[in-house]
Amino acid sequence: MRWRQTGADFQTSDSVTVTDNTVTFDVKEQGRWVVRIESCNNSGCSKGATSSTPVVINIHGRLAVRVWFEFDMDDSDGEGRSNATRMNLDWDPLPGYYLVKYRLSGNPNWVTSAPLSKTGYSVTRDDIGALEGDGYPIVRVYFNCNEEGERCTSLGRFPPINVQKTTPGGHSTGLGASDENEIRPTPISPQEGAAGQSAPNRQTEMERDPVTNILRPVSDYTVTHEADDNGPTYRCISRAADNAWERGVFGNASDAIKRCIASEILEIYLLDPAAVFPDGARCGERPA
Repeated sequence: MRWRQTGADFQTSDSVTVTDNTVTFDVKEQGRWVVRIESCNNSGCSKGATSSTPVVINIHGRLAVRVWFEFDMDDSDGEGRSNATRMNLDWDPLPGYYLVKYRLSGNPNWVTSAPLSKTGYSVTRDDIGALEGDGYPIVRVYFNCNEEGERCTSLGRFPPINVQKTTPGGHSTGLGASDENEIRPTPISPQEGAAGQSAPNRQTEMERDPVTNILRPVSDYTVTHEADDNGPTYRCISRAADNAWERGVFGNASDAIKRCIASEILEIYLLDPAAVFPDGARCGERPA
């Protein structure tokens, strides 16, 4: 068995020979991967069969398609609520060109962008207003397209669906609602993270990220200790924003992503089951 990304050549290091009819292997990054299998015996190998599959990270705390909104604070609906003026999309760099499609839930006709060579796209309130029909906006993003915007692979969509939950074993506002016959997901705040992660390398100290709650090496952060005038000293980890979504939400400062935690021992108690209290009371009980 050999594997490679689309558009690349097979490498000797990315191969394995097995006698079983199942195999598990790791890939280096996201994208669309091609797998080739050849059946062999002592006389040689067959021509082989090839298949391909997308490999995309899409988990709680780190969605494949990230979305944030811009608001006009002076443009309210009469009840003091601001309306979104722009929806911004962001995703990780992936092979090929990208394509963005959007429509209203009450109209089956999609508006399709030109093939994009860079990540990121914006849909304005005027873009939504120009759509025919009614309902809520639905956006889909594709990658691995050719220059004509064809032969694309689905990356993700807004509102998000098919978000994978991670396990301890490590396997893998106003504008939105879900497609027909699809379950509307529970809104995800930036602070909600993965349910669990693989056991970290014992040689590398790990920290959960302040935004995604996913384990990352401590070397990814700047670690500081900040004293409160009237309280304990806090241990803080911080980093700059990793992508356009984080920059749009948290800003461009070098410590835009930050979390501080303090621990302090106030009292220490020792439970003595044989202790005797007045009036025959027992530990944990008192008269009404």
